[in-house]
Amino acid sequence: MAKINIKTLKKSEELGCYVADINELWGDKEIETTIDFVDGIGNKIKVKRLLPLIEEKLEFIDNNKKWIVETIIEENILSEMDESKYSFIEKPFKPKKNADFLSQLEKYVRTKLKKKMIDKKTYYLDVNNERITLPISEKDFFDSLKISDIEVNLYSMGAEYDIEVAFKIRAIPDYFAEHYLEIILDSENELNILDLASDDNLEGPSLFDDEFDTDIDEELIKSYMEDIHSKILIFELIEAINKRNIKKIDSLLDRNFMCIDQALQERNKADMKKYFENIFKSYSNYQIEVVDNGLGESERFYFSLLIKGIYGDLKDKTKMFFEKKAAIYIFSIENDKIKSLEIYEKSRLPMRDEMIEYKD
Repeated sequence: MAKINIKTLKKSEELGCYVADINELWGDKEIETTIDFVDGIGNKIKVKRLLPLIEEKLEFIDNNKKWIVETIIEENILSEMDESKYSFIEKPFKPKKNADFLSQLEKYVRTKLKKKMIDKKTYYLDVNNERITLPISEKDFFDSLKISDIEVNLYSMGAEYDIEVAFKIRAIPDYFAEHYLEIILDSENELNILDLASDDNLEGPSLFDDEFDTDIDEELIKSYMEDIHSKILIFELIEAINKRNIKKIDSLLDRNFMCIDQALQERNKADMKKYFENIFKSYSNYQIEVVDNGLGESERFYFSLLIKGIYGDLKDKTKMFFEKKAAIYIFSIENDKIKSLEIYEKSRLPMRDEMIEYKD
């Protein structure tokens, strides 16, 4: 039974929301979840009052693993994931044409994981040296899936709340090669498969790599570590935006922060808070995906981003629109804070009547 252990319910000052353990979900026990009032107005008493509705949502996920897995297979997200155009990816995956999900997954395993002969049998080994055999059956895939990082988001609708649950699906053995599926179950119990994402978006040489020059100048090492720290800071901002955590966003910005977009509109720190409050009210499933990142001139960091979400009247699907746009964000960092941001959209923000109408 997917029940919240009320004894574990507490406020997390670091995350700016409530945390608790779910007794059991998909056979795993004591799974941590966050419970967040998206509008920022909530308390422990209100969480307890909403627990039956939250648990009803979690119970739906627990009882419908078969439907969730069937939806993942049917939507076949791997068929749209062509990494061959990105030079920075070490083992780029290129999907097969017109292949089903399990065939794509088998190719993904062959591309990403190490092949090894053991007792005259061919296996692929994941990061934990778990053996994977091909082909992968639907039962193999079903049995491998586990849920983690559950986020319960509560949207105030006057006297009532809409409840959305975001979660990650991982595989054991790790068919996804240190990646996970990002999933959202919305207030209408519709499943949205957002992406196959990685826990580690930062790529670059390690200071402990055998091929890294250990005689390198200490100042260069210091500079390298500062660059890594700055990138982590930016990834924290992107994560806070994806989690709709206004407090965290605000904490990462310098008090003299300034944002300039391609229309030369300026926004200070207070303006950015209002900007994201409006964005989170207007968009469902607003997400930023990092496509590429690097260091530019004068200690500036560029990030190529894909921004996507559902926009419009979130209670009326005939007035909802799916929006997807690419942008370049250039950050500058000072004293462990984000000092400035320049935004350059690759494709301009379309007017409402130009958007692609959202389909069920």
